[in-house]
Amino acid sequence: MSEVSPIIGRTEVRKLKDLKPWANNPRDITPDAYERLKASIARGQFKPVLVHEDGTVLGGNMRLKAFGEMGVEDVWCIVVSAPTEEEKIDYALRDNDRAGIYIREKLIGLSQEFPSLDLDRYSVDMGVNMSLAAVIAEGMPVEMTTDVSDRDALKEKFDNATIKQITLYFGLEEYEDVLSRLQVVMDARGLGSHTEAVLHILETYENAGA
Repeated sequence: MSEVSPIIGRTEVRKLKDLKPWANNPRDITPDAYERLKASIARGQFKPVLVHEDGTVLGGNMRLKAFGEMGVEDVWCIVVSAPTEEEKIDYALRDNDRAGIYIREKLIGLSQEFPSLDLDRYSVDMGVNMSLAAVIAEGMPVEMTTDVSDRDALKEKFDNATIKQITLYFGLEEYEDVLSRLQVVMDARGLGSHTEAVLHILETYENAGA
């Protein structure tokens, strides 16, 4: 049986004015999701913000921003010690680590069992869990992903590469639909790849708005 570290954070209620956003926070939020977040906060704070002893928020920076806009004064916090920037990153990644996945059929069943739920209040991620190393490698050309252990060399190759990859994620039904629609564009315009089809769509949109 593996050993488990003891509890390393302490619970405190801190004043919002004593908390500050983390400059290196790697996460962001879309406007729609931010509005959902504020609506959720309005129904009550039930998840503590992860805070370094000096008041830097390591987990919950979007909530911190929302608290300020909503006039919240007292914030429920878990306070930890993170002397180095690497330790802060470790805490932030662990705080937002996604271990489980949603089962679509069960979500549908629950929504049918409780029809009064306002489903627009929630957004769920139906994607597959990926390690951070895989996410980093996913944005690089395939031929550059053979040695993910040497991250510095991999990043340097990616930064200097003349071809870069943009990765988009879709649910299964969306994926099939997007592929078929891209194929329609390719057939209609005599294009030879999905890349050319996407560029054509972007050019068409830009020209339409000109």
